[in-house]
Amino acid sequence: MEGNWLWEYNGDQAESGNVMVQLNFTTNNEILGFYFDLGQVREYKIRGCIAERYFIMWLFTKDENNIEARIEGEFPKADPRSQNPSDKILQEKIITGILTSKTSERTYAVYLKLESGISGTLNHRFQIAGVKDDDLILNASKNFLTAVANDEREHVTQMLRFPLEVYKQNGIGIEIQTSKSFLTQYEEIINDDLKERLAKTIPGNMQAYAGNHLGEIGLNITGGGVINFDENGKVQGIFDWKPTVIITSALTPSTTPDASTPTATR
Repeated sequence: MEGNWLWEYNGDQAESGNVMVQLNFTTNNEILGFYFDLGQVREYKIRGCIAERYFIMWLFTKDENNIEARIEGEFPKADPRSQNPSDKILQEKIITGILTSKTSERTYAVYLKLESGISGTLNHRFQIAGVKDDDLILNASKNFLTAVANDEREHVTQMLRFPLEVYKQNGIGIEIQTSKSFLTQYEEIINDDLKERLAKTIPGNMQAYAGNHLGEIGLNITGGGVINFDENGKVQGIFDWKPTVIITSALTPSTTPDASTPTATR
């Protein structure tokens, strides 16, 4: 796994639901990243280490002053959820582990599957989209969610870039040309269902895109959908997908990390 790439994993944590994780594997066998607990609407910073297929990751509060939990697990040689027992996959594509809460010492099974990878580092997650300062995008995300929650419609409109792409749950895509047109359709676009899910959306759960969507940065809406920002922090797309069902898991990893496992170059 290249040290100058960010890898996006999607999966679940028992009793919590859907989680999304962004990881950077350094050349020093370190693991850095973000852990987004969508069920609890919490964001953690990750610091950890890896040896062979085994790892330990510590989850910190955003200011990195407190450790909230740890995850011990592995990159298994085969997917434990595969219907075919002989289905072998690349070990980096699946992560299984046990999360232990620092406060309660309770344990929760974690299962993650690799979704995508993009050039970037922890401090410059959006560089491929032409962004020089990640804080510009992260603050824009936070401000947009706050304005929607407070029903500050004029403020929301000021954060948009026109023409604005809108994709509704009914599968209809439209392009809105002016702020006046957007305000006229505001309640239809920012409907109660979407507003409720945006209230549970983590502002930092974002990633830049490549390919046909190069120059766009997506904020993952809890339950389904994306708010797309441009490199200047303006919203250029609102994609409201049909909400997905959150599934919890009772998965137990097949192997528990051994503290004596020697460090290996990755």
